[in-house]
Amino acid sequence: MSEILTSPMQNIQNNRENRITGLFEKAISDKPEFSLAIIEKLDMDEFREIREFSLEEYWCDEDSINVFEVSGTRHPDYYGMTWLELLENGKRMKLNLSLFESNPGYYLEDIRKFPSMSYIRLDGKTYVDADGNHRTCIAKFYFYYTGRTNLHGVTVKEYITDRYTYNAFRNLKELLKEKRLFHIEASPFREKLSREDTAGWMREHFKVGIKVRNKRTAVEKIFFGDDVFRLLNRVSSFNIIKKVAPFNDIDRFLK
Repeated sequence: MSEILTSPMQNIQNNRENRITGLFEKAISDKPEFSLAIIEKLDMDEFREIREFSLEEYWCDEDSINVFEVSGTRHPDYYGMTWLELLENGKRMKLNLSLFESNPGYYLEDIRKFPSMSYIRLDGKTYVDADGNHRTCIAKFYFYYTGRTNLHGVTVKEYITDRYTYNAFRNLKELLKEKRLFHIEASPFREKLSREDTAGWMREHFKVGIKVRNKRTAVEKIFFGDDVFRLLNRVSSFNIIKKVAPFNDIDRFLK
């Protein structure tokens, strides 16, 4: 009987398919370093607050990510687990592993994923958004064992925020309570500077600050940059300055 010859490309494909059989067993016997990392929590209440201080927002319906940069999820069932625990105990992992072994090409295609996979990237950290916790986990292990990095055809929403102004806003809210300045109201402020978009993607840039309203006088002021620091300084000193005549514009505003 003559020997059946295969091409180098066929051999590569056969090797890859052999290596995906029993992905969980492979993960147990050859644990990647990331497998024991804790899946981080994306706190959605905090996220909704901090996104109001976004300097830049980006959305793309068909993007690519480095799957090894995914550090967490918004899903309460999965943050706090390790990636290996998710591979073993995810609610729908058995089904997803079965689908993976029957169709690994889903993870390799560069067209839009269906079912979809979506991610939030916040100040450089990537989290699973609404869809794809089990499949992200599978992709991490699969790509590790097959020497791949990028997962294509996924939806990405990215936010680059002004952490300084956000932290100042939170500090200001606490100071207003501490100083019993209940007539002073603070809220985020954003002004859109530009937008770029075509079908399937967009990017917007913003100027961010803190809007402060004196409910007694109905006067509003918006503070940016160094003025935010000045505002915090004057509010923190309010017990002192209220005993003397106001000597700058912020002091007069707080009265």
